[in-house]
Amino acid sequence: MTACPVNGCTATVNHGHLMCRRHWRRVPKAIQARVWETWRTVSRMARDRAIPARAFGEARTLHGIATREAIDAVEAKEKDESHER
Repeated sequence: MTACPVNGCTATVNHGHLMCRRHWRRVPKAIQARVWETWRTVSRMARDRAIPARAFGEARTLHGIATREAIDAVEAKEKDESHER
């Protein structure tokens, strides 16, 4: 288990999940789709020993970008909501 990466969240997250359920539900569907797509690509490539290291590295980078977008989207929503109060 690991901690949810959203700032201020103290929830724990099971291995293989990006963030806690509450925060994942706040990620826009388009970004959720990118996270899943890039994760599937990385997972598939990790099993295939014939994949060039450069291609695998690029896939991991794209997944990292997608996960960062997801975290940033949730944190932006929470920041906006805290300013509305």
